[in-house]
Amino acid sequence: MADLPTINDHPSDPTSPTKRIGAVARIVIPQRRHRLLLAGAAGAILLLLIVIGVVVWLNTRGDNHATAGVAQTFAAPRAGNSGKINITANAAMVSVHPLDTGNPNLMQGSFTPGKDRGDALLQHNGDTWALQEENGSSDSADSATWDVGIAPGIALDLSMTLDATSSDVDLKALSLTSLNAEANASTFRLVLPATYTGDAKGRIKAAAGNVQVTIPPGAAVRIIIETKAGSRDVPARFVQKNGGYETPEYAGAKDRLTLTISANAGRVTII
Repeated sequence: MADLPTINDHPSDPTSPTKRIGAVARIVIPQRRHRLLLAGAAGAILLLLIVIGVVVWLNTRGDNHATAGVAQTFAAPRAGNSGKINITANAAMVSVHPLDTGNPNLMQGSFTPGKDRGDALLQHNGDTWALQEENGSSDSADSATWDVGIAPGIALDLSMTLDATSSDVDLKALSLTSLNAEANASTFRLVLPATYTGDAKGRIKAAAGNVQVTIPPGAAVRIIIETKAGSRDVPARFVQKNGGYETPEYAGAKDRLTLTISANAGRVTII
């Protein structure tokens, strides 16, 4: 499937050799030859002007930004009862939530850029749908907003890379097979589903940010928290066992999640 939208080109400026002519002698040119030389020079100048015009147009086109404050929409069709999604967001507010049950898409939503931001880019690579901002950067001065809906009732393999973001990720209506999230200088709030497919694994890596994970009642989940200069808050309903924290349903469950949270600095809160 073709990328949406089309990626802009960024050609380099061409260099034109410059010739220096010393004024040390007077050159006499026959009249006919002189006219031919003038015509040739005019043609060369015209060609040069055309080349310069094309280069300027291409460079200007490549520097264009998305219109600030105007939402862009995207959609990825659903195929079967499983899906693999990779989301990358920089300097943005991110909301991930279930779609309505009657929606035919795997993923659907909108991207509202701030000033000097790129366009939303949705790509289909093999079995993975990748969503990101074109030329996105965590150093962007003006924030953007992502609103991403994911089909409920599917077995989801979700990867997220979040830099300088504030994210609310609600997966309670889905069934996870795998979860990987990197949240750098970010606040990451996650609501886990109540059901899983097989012995699912998940990992959250956070650097200088806060992580909050909400686990629904009855979910079979084991949490392993690795912190360096951070703190943790785990409720009493979790059983501390073998270096982790388990819900009472985890030990005897076939379909369950083991989630490892690594935080260099910040707070990890389990609800």
